[in-house]
This record gives sequence, C-alpha cells and structure tokens, in this order.
Amino acid sequence: TIADYLELVLPEGRAVDGQSITGLLDEDEATSLERSSIFYWSIPTPDGMEYAVREGWWKMILDPNGQPQYLFNLLHDRYEVHNLIQGEPERVKTLRQKFDIYRASVEG
Repeated sequence: TIADYLELVLPEGRAVDGQSITGLLDEDEATSLERSSIFYWSIPTPDGMEYAVREGWWKMILDPNGQPQYLFNLLHDRYEVHNLIQGEPERVKTLRQKFDIYRASVEG
C-alpha cells in the first residue's frame, strides 16, 4: 500500500505477499476494491510460528512445522468450535498446497 501510494517501483522478481489498499483512501474507488481470494498469516506461539490460510469461508490452521491441525467453515462456525480436518481431506490437501506455494514464495 505504501509503495503504491508513493508510486515506488518494487524490485523485479520480488514476490509481494499483500495487496495494495490505496483504493480505500479514495472515496470513489473504495466500493470497487477487489480483495484477494486467499489470505495467509502467521502468529508467534511458545512452540514457534503458527500459520493460517483462509479461502472463502474456509480457514485452516497449521502448526509450526506447517502441518494442518484445524479446519473450520466460518460461514457455519464463526467461533471455530468444530474442527473439520478429518472430514474434508481434499480441502485440506488443496489449502495445504496453496499454503506451501505461498510460503516458498515469501521465504525462498
């Protein structure tokens, strides 16, 4: 967002792990801002970094080793009570693949 706002050119070949939200600063564009279809984040824990990936209503949490631990459908379970990891193996596989690609792009 800052680079976009200041019209800075980012280094070629550099993966950007975010999306500019400068459109939110312009009242006319704020309602048409497109959002990424997938969102990643990490948080430090006593055991190391914990990761999460969200796509649509699905949120998967991975342990510090990058192993999926929890899967929630936030449309039906916004408080993240019901872990669906055992019942949705294909979704876990797909989200894990997307997470691995993302992680390699920002850590490599």
